[in-house]
Amino acid sequence: MISVQLGVTVEVALVRLRAHAYAAGRDLDEVAGDVLARRLRFNDLDDDGTGQVSSQ
Repeated sequence: MISVQLGVTVEVALVRLRAHAYAAGRDLDEVAGDVLARRLRFNDLDDDGTGQVSSQ
């Protein structure tokens, strides 16, 4: 799902998933579950992967 959302290879998508879990201090399985349940979409995240959008 992440691969399609971002238009990247499966390998890159897995790296992004792992990086997001690490940065958020969450288990990989939890974050993957959020992706599968559609509570988290990687194309909605900003460049640093936090989902926080800065107003400029």
